[in-house]
Amino acid sequence: MPQTPDQTVDVAVIGGGSAGICAALSAARHGSTVALLEASNTLGGMGTRALVHTFCGLYHPDTSQPPRPANPGLPAEIERAMRQRTGQSAPDKMGKVYVLRQDPGVFAKLAHELTSAEDHLEVLLNTPCLGIKQDEGFQLQTLRQTIHARSLVDTSGDAIAASFLGATRITADTLQRSAFIFALRNTPPRNPGGAVPHAARPQNRPRRPSWRPAKSDAGSRFASFHRGWRDLLHHRSR
Repeated sequence: MPQTPDQTVDVAVIGGGSAGICAALSAARHGSTVALLEASNTLGGMGTRALVHTFCGLYHPDTSQPPRPANPGLPAEIERAMRQRTGQSAPDKMGKVYVLRQDPGVFAKLAHELTSAEDHLEVLLNTPCLGIKQDEGFQLQTLRQTIHARSLVDTSGDAIAASFLGATRITADTLQRSAFIFALRNTPPRNPGGAVPHAARPQNRPRRPSWRPAKSDAGSRFASFHRGWRDLLHHRSR
């Protein structure tokens, strides 16, 4: 396979789903050079490849009030663009939440247009991350090149950065939710210089006793995957 010259960027983002798109756009719009790595041939993640036809988590959870965006910035920008392109005047109320109907093809096209409009952002499709090393920054190995990045954002959904770097993470023996919404606190303030700061983990931060090293061999990943589906099928058969 032809090799591409190595490149150096401020921020490397792994995974071109909704989270990765927003991380890459935000960094690029604040002046950082960004490489967005996506293993498949299109952006959008589960929104484009898993026939997901509604987005939840965009709106305030109080459905007794008219729908309003839960977060300003890129989530609200993308929500408005999707409503305009799909002809929706407002989201739908589904049970106890508001959801946005979406078309996978429309979302993929919107993601392409948003990322293509940023001069500091390069999208690398069909580019799985095959390895990560850390020194003063991060070195990401792909099939064609090595990418050197000052900061790394892992939105792969599989915590591959934690596996490659030998970090500990929380694991579970049961099937987990396919989507989980949570808030981030104590994030570093915006850097006036434009580059996204790298927040090092505090050295004195206590580790939970229940944490254990992630298993990275293929056999253990397959066993975990098989066990999850087995438990799901057993639950449905009850």
